[in-house]
Amino acid sequence: MEREVTSLETLIQHRVDGILFNGMGIYDPRFARVAEAGIPLVYVGRRMAQLPCDNVTLDNQAGAYQAVSHLIATGARHIGFIFGFHESVSATEDRFAGYQEALREHGIPYDDRLIVRMESARDDGGREAAARLLEQAPELDSIFASNDLMALGCLEQLRQSGVRVPDEISVMGCDGILYGRLMTPSLSTMVSPLREMAKRSVELLVQRIEKPPTVEKEVVFQPAMFLGGSTRPV
Repeated sequence: MEREVTSLETLIQHRVDGILFNGMGIYDPRFARVAEAGIPLVYVGRRMAQLPCDNVTLDNQAGAYQAVSHLIATGARHIGFIFGFHESVSATEDRFAGYQEALREHGIPYDDRLIVRMESARDDGGREAAARLLEQAPELDSIFASNDLMALGCLEQLRQSGVRVPDEISVMGCDGILYGRLMTPSLSTMVSPLREMAKRSVELLVQRIEKPPTVEKEVVFQPAMFLGGSTRPV
C-alpha cells in the first residue's frame, strides 16, 4: 500500500496528464490526492468505488464459478482452493466467492481443509500449497488456483509426489499466462483478456483527459476458459 501511495504522489509531482492505476484493490484515503490534483484516473483490474474515476474490471467471481463448475462436471467433488497473500485482495475475494457459489449450487459441502492460503502467490507458494492439500485432504481430486503461477507450482509438486495429472488430480488456474500452455500437461485456466482491457483503459483515460465526463464509467470484461491437459474431460 505504501508503494502505491508513493507511486501516485510521484506521478502527481510530475504533473502527468492522466493515470492508469492497477493496484491491490484496497482503498487508502491518500489516494484522494489524485482527485485533489485534478488528474484524470482510470482504475484497472477491479472496482474502486471510493475514487472519482472510471473502472475497467474483470468478472473474477463469474470466472471462478465457471472454472469450479467445469471441474465438478468432470466428476470432481473434493476441490482445493489455493491463493497467495500478495495477490490482488479484491480479485482473490471474488474468486473465492465464485468457488463457494459453485459448490453451493452443485450441492457440494464446503470443507476448510481444502482451502490453503500462502504467503507467496508464485510457483513456490503453489508447490507448498499442493503439498499441504495432499497431506490434510487425502481425498483431494482437483485444485483450483487463484493464479496461474501457483497452479504451475501445483503441477510440479504433484509430479514430484507421484500424482498423475489429470487422472488422479486435476489442476485449473486463473489468468491465462502463455507459459502455462508450454507445460506438460498444458494448464487449463481462465484467460483474462488483458490486451482488450488495456486498450479500453487507455481509451477511457484519453476521453477523461480531452473531455472529462460527468459520470464515472465501469467496463466489465469476462474471462474465457482454456482447456489444456491438466483437467479431465467432461
